Amino acid sequence: MKRSTWAAIAAVSSALLVDALGVALKSENRGAGRLAVFFTAAAYELCLSALFALLLGAAFAWLGVRNSPRKRTSTSPDRATPESVPASAMAETERAPGASANPISALQLSPGVNRFDLSSVALPLLAVGALGLYRLTLLFWASFHNRELAALLLVCATLGYVVCMGLLGNRLAGGVARLRERNTRLGWSAFGAGVSSSVGIVTWLIVDNRSGFAQLNAWLGLSLLGGALGLGLALLLLRRRHVLGPRWLGLAAWLSAAALFVAGALVPWKVSSGVAQRGAGSQLLLKALRNLSDFDRDGYSSLWGGGDCRGFDSAVHPGAVEVPGDGIDNNCFGGDASDTQEIGAPQWVEAPKTVPKKLNVLLISIETLRADAVGFTQIEGIAARHKTTPRLDALAERSIVFDNFYATTPWTRLSLPSILSSRPPTRMHWRAQGRAQHMRALEPDTPWIPQMLQRAGYSTVAILNSFRAFTKVESAGFDRGFDVYDTSTHLSYSGGTMRGHIGRAEGKLAMAQLERLKDRPFFLWLHLMEPHYLYQRSPRAPNFGDSERDLYASEVWEADAVVGEVLDKLGALGLADSTLVTVVGDHGEEFKEHGESWHGSNLMQTQVHTAALMHVPGIPPARIHTAVSHEDLGPTWLNLTGQRRGFSDLRGRNLLPLLGGGRLARDYFFLERYEVNNGRGYMAAIVHYPFKLIYTEEGKRFELYDLEADPGERQAAPREGPAYQTLEALLAQHVDGARR
Repeated sequence: MKRSTWAAIAAVSSALLVDALGVALKSENRGAGRLAVFFTAAAYELCLSALFALLLGAAFAWLGVRNSPRKRTSTSPDRATPESVPASAMAETERAPGASANPISALQLSPGVNRFDLSSVALPLLAVGALGLYRLTLLFWASFHNRELAALLLVCATLGYVVCMGLLGNRLAGGVARLRERNTRLGWSAFGAGVSSSVGIVTWLIVDNRSGFAQLNAWLGLSLLGGALGLGLALLLLRRRHVLGPRWLGLAAWLSAAALFVAGALVPWKVSSGVAQRGAGSQLLLKALRNLSDFDRDGYSSLWGGGDCRGFDSAVHPGAVEVPGDGIDNNCFGGDASDTQEIGAPQWVEAPKTVPKKLNVLLISIETLRADAVGFTQIEGIAARHKTTPRLDALAERSIVFDNFYATTPWTRLSLPSILSSRPPTRMHWRAQGRAQHMRALEPDTPWIPQMLQRAGYSTVAILNSFRAFTKVESAGFDRGFDVYDTSTHLSYSGGTMRGHIGRAEGKLAMAQLERLKDRPFFLWLHLMEPHYLYQRSPRAPNFGDSERDLYASEVWEADAVVGEVLDKLGALGLADSTLVTVVGDHGEEFKEHGESWHGSNLMQTQVHTAALMHVPGIPPARIHTAVSHEDLGPTWLNLTGQRRGFSDLRGRNLLPLLGGGRLARDYFFLERYEVNNGRGYMAAIVHYPFKLIYTEEGKRFELYDLEADPGERQAAPREGPAYQTLEALLAQHVDGARR
């Protein structure tokens, strides 16, 4: 095989070994189990990239990577001297064999131009081009509803700039060369100016998007670095050899690579889900292969572990709605369903006579609030090191505290609707929207608690911010049932990154509304974005430190301070004894406990175990150990406020029996996760405390955890016995009834 092929194999092999190491280190396994994941992931990634390495080697050869050293021209007297040979003939004489087919040879530099002259011009031109492309991307994606048109315009603009850069750069480089010949210092100054300007532009781009870079998979850069080192080492070791091995070795390599590729596509590798979720470069390659092999274009491939059980039937795929009894396994999960799990209406009970008859309802939801980030949960973690929530801790002393409270989903866009509809995401009714929107819209027939209270005579107010999901730009339907729906507070947010602290401004708006509503029953919802990433130190919080967790704690303190200000206003207006106050996190936040950062990626405790308390006038404080979720809040509010209309449309559990020391009729509930725009990446879990069973559509994987014995979910529990079979059957019925 040729030197370029060996170099490409070395580069790809080095990159995939680093990538497999990343998959292994981010897995839940330890010791020998982690080593097994590494070797399995490396073998799987070899199947992914075997053909890619050979194609890359062919591309290297085509692009002019020399396979043999340049032959030196003899200087014997009987040979023609350079002065007697025309320049064109000299170029043909010195050209390496096969170089006539090299497309790069068509690019001719101006006479006298060296590398410094070229760098003086090319570097700033490339930097300016990167800056322009960045700005155009932001402009086009914000201006065009047709994303394909925006992408096409970007491609055209980029190609046009490359052509202009080539023509202009050649002339500018020639000018720099002539300047250097006249004055060496000016030539070096031009080179220095070119390098410094390009470094300045690139530095600005990185600083402006530092939080975006932080969200990238760090192993992607390490894999690329490993590939570059492998390529460089191979070229160094093989620099004097044109061909290595007999000719039949190349044919054997292509046949072996093809066999590996087919094996990777057809064999049901268990590690494929880990690579798809945690791989760096391999994740991108795997997604590309699945997309290319999605023959019926239903969004799922029947190859590469894509999960589609009928590769040429667009009506059958893992995201399809299961139709019980039709003889078809519509969602490729467990065969044709005989029944689906549908939860009944909550149970109405008589509220204690000590509770005021006309209760106001104040809901304060806090973004990305881990259970261990607040003091009142008494969990070892962030709040145990820093006093993050003095105001909430004081409120908890006279409130109902839920020790095991779960976000129904780790996404804000799905968890908040779950609170206000008392349903898991796949039991809400969603309507597809245009490509300008990032999520679907709630249908009007989805039960909506603000609308129920509005019909009962309550004044309903929402104090939110300009986060896209809340605004008319997204048109998700969150505003239904609100008399006042305020999203005027500007949020600096892009790419999953929030900058600044806007909670205090939202709190002032909420306090102004309390002043206006003090003489009538109201439902007021305030959503605080702190402590969402990017974690920044609050200017009025104590200095907890500089680590990510410390800065996160500072933002939790800021949210707690805003809650305290609103509670003070509630008391000053004389409303504290007639207002039901609920403070709850919309989901948790992960700090790589399970190999991930932030939220929205899994259903592990770090992302779904959040904090919640409920202060009910007339009910004494208590701690509830029973596991409850977002869905259970709405029925409890309606029961305490005496609103029966619409109560039977809810699907959460009424927590009022727990407040009196009783039990709930249903002792389990479900959690879900999927992409809000297309329903992909589905996960579901059933929590029957202390057990949690997680189903991952990617690879059709089940994981069981005993949360009492293993609260950190470090080791999956054995999946066996009648109790487990019941859990799996309930979860399967729920999945079969999912509509996303």
